[in-house]
Amino acid sequence: MEAASRAGLIGVALVTLIVIATAIRLAPDIRQWLATSAQDSDATTLARILLFDLSAPRVITALVAGGCLGVAGALLQSLTRNPLASPDLLGITGGAQLGLLAAMVVPALAGAASVPLLFGCGLAAAACVVAAAGWRASPLRLVLAGSVCMLLFSAISTLVLAFFEQSIAGAALWASGSLYQPGADGLKSAIGWLLLPLAALPLVIRPLNPFVLGDDAAAAAGVRIDATRIAATVVAVGFASVAVSIAGPLTYVGLIAPNLLRQIRGAKAAKLGALVPLSALAGGALVLVTDSAVLALDLDATLSTGVAIALVGTPLMLAMIRSGAAWSGSGSMTAEPDRPLSDTGSGVLRSLTALSWPAIAAGLLLFGGTVLLAGASLGSSMITPARWIAAFDGRDAVTRMLLDLRLPRLLCALLAGALLAASGVLMQSIVRNPLAGPEVLGVTQGAGLATFIVLIAWPFATHSTLAVAALAGGAVTLMLTLMLNRRHRYAPMAVALTGLVLGTLWTTLSQWLITQQSVQPARFVVWLVGGTYGRSWDEVMTLLPWCLLAPPVFALLSKPLDLLALGDEQAAALGLPVGVLRLLVLTVATLAACAAVAAVGPVGFIGLMAPHLAVMLGARTHRTRLWLAAACGALLLALADIGARTLLAPREIPAGVLTALIGAPYLLILLIKQVRRERGGGR
Repeated sequence: MEAASRAGLIGVALVTLIVIATAIRLAPDIRQWLATSAQDSDATTLARILLFDLSAPRVITALVAGGCLGVAGALLQSLTRNPLASPDLLGITGGAQLGLLAAMVVPALAGAASVPLLFGCGLAAAACVVAAAGWRASPLRLVLAGSVCMLLFSAISTLVLAFFEQSIAGAALWASGSLYQPGADGLKSAIGWLLLPLAALPLVIRPLNPFVLGDDAAAAAGVRIDATRIAATVVAVGFASVAVSIAGPLTYVGLIAPNLLRQIRGAKAAKLGALVPLSALAGGALVLVTDSAVLALDLDATLSTGVAIALVGTPLMLAMIRSGAAWSGSGSMTAEPDRPLSDTGSGVLRSLTALSWPAIAAGLLLFGGTVLLAGASLGSSMITPARWIAAFDGRDAVTRMLLDLRLPRLLCALLAGALLAASGVLMQSIVRNPLAGPEVLGVTQGAGLATFIVLIAWPFATHSTLAVAALAGGAVTLMLTLMLNRRHRYAPMAVALTGLVLGTLWTTLSQWLITQQSVQPARFVVWLVGGTYGRSWDEVMTLLPWCLLAPPVFALLSKPLDLLALGDEQAAALGLPVGVLRLLVLTVATLAACAAVAAVGPVGFIGLMAPHLAVMLGARTHRTRLWLAAACGALLLALADIGARTLLAPREIPAGVLTALIGAPYLLILLIKQVRRERGGGR
């Protein structure tokens, strides 16, 4: 009874807050409408439009969108017993964005069918994440699997926008979260579709209540586990699809609303039947108050509500991570590392590891030269050995021009791919998960945002200026991560969550900046996914010093990282300063990733996939993993560069899109196989 009364008081407080915020928002328009209602003039018409077609629908949109996301978050967190489950992290909003792009490209899919379209895409995306992570995934694994899916959806969206440039402004506006996008008619249609998940909600709440006790206890209570999870997921996606159809992907609302309530004593002890409506009220209040603040500060013309919510939600999420509330009750933040995604070895590789560093370096240079020679020869115009000789003799100006275009970008791909791959190895060693990397930990997004800002402010910025900007962006991300996780000694869970939150904020700000650009938006969209188009010898010279400095530094770090792999306690017992080592490795990994981003943009999945390929080839020690992953990363990005300029010639696909389209499905398939192995082993 005490818990119920506390939950009731919380509900009354939230309703009061919503009523006050609504009254403050609508009072000026109501007064104006009442003052002119006795007249039959244009002023009356204008007042009626302002109140009933603009202000009131926008308030309703804020409440409906926030409430739906709050309900979706509460349901997803309950059915997975994971406080980090949300429409964002389970890929629902990313899948919905693909549905939106489909509606933009094929207008017949829009209109009344928009909510079902977003629902279908969101449900498919959620199924993809759940299949990769498993229903009972740890918070860390769910974060990383969700991040892989979000990067994949973003790459697909960028590919579509690159070929349909007229849709960029609308897609970027929707992606940044903007209230009242569909108008009054679209709002009415969305509310009509909302009746379906509302009718099904009571049917899934009751069987979800025993889930908190575990699957065995729920099954003993007569609950059909799989059927309940599927039904609850469908209902949650239904609520989320209504929200994103009218307001876009309002970041963090579905994650923050239930978790904030769990910090309050009365709501924490409440059953799901009370937590769900409280989450709806909390989500609606969060969106309404934030949107009201944007309007009160007269920022509506430049700052979207979604960006404002991200700015408000990020500090809240970081505070929860710092306090440990983001994973409370779901396992230790220093959990044992996940199993490798693959455990194959190579006898040839074992013999190669016995070679000295000079021999390995010579082999890598020979390998790079071969790739460079073959890659520069391929294209719409093939370069034969005779043409190579003629070009260097000065007898073939056309071939010389082709080589001046192809060689620098290939060299950039080789050098940047090696740096990103090595950075991925270091970050995976620190986070202790094969799905960690500079993309997942927010480093490339921070470096990309800083470089993006410089490109907007100074379109003709020099390469050194872009490099400094990328380093500054990555350094800010790193410093924030270190400052917020010092008390946890840079534990894997805390570092991964902080990187995810910061990376999401940087991506949201980048999308918002695109909406503010009326000139060349396609250029900025393509740059944000990364690529090698137009790279010259200047970028090569920018990367070269970093690649020369990296090998000795990586060699010095390899042995301590091998000791750290034994576990924090054993490493400390052997005299290894664990906290200092994590700080140093994160710094080195950030510098390597930022140097690559400055040259080729925030290319994704190289830092995720190349380290895994090194393990598949049999690399066990960090000394072997670093050089082998660097070689794999260089080859992957070089192949992406060749494919980017040849697959759809004369049009070019951004190389970052190709790496994502190849890397994400590959990693997701391996994750799904790992989940099946764990089920088969009874784990």
